[in-house]
Amino acid sequence: MVLRVAQGLAVGGEWAGATLLTAENPPSGKRGGYAAFPQLAGVLGGAVTPLLATLLVPQFGGFAVGLYLAFVAVVSTVASLLVHETRHAGLAAEPVGAARV
Repeated sequence: MVLRVAQGLAVGGEWAGATLLTAENPPSGKRGGYAAFPQLAGVLGGAVTPLLATLLVPQFGGFAVGLYLAFVAVVSTVASLLVHETRHAGLAAEPVGAARV
């Protein structure tokens, strides 16, 4: 139960940023398709994890769970490091201009 709560918090914490990032950076005309992917990631992860555990645990024992978690951690860290700022990031830093009195 504790691990399911941790999984829910992790997915919830990354969901908004992932949706925003994929909605801001797609090629022209593909915004909806790209923004839909983070919506599916939590569901796919919840479906694939038990399947992989069922396949790997009989072969490798409890070692498979740690191996899977390490793989996910490495892939997500590399993906995070490869992401660049969005093209809209500089817009917030520009001064708006002084109001005339």
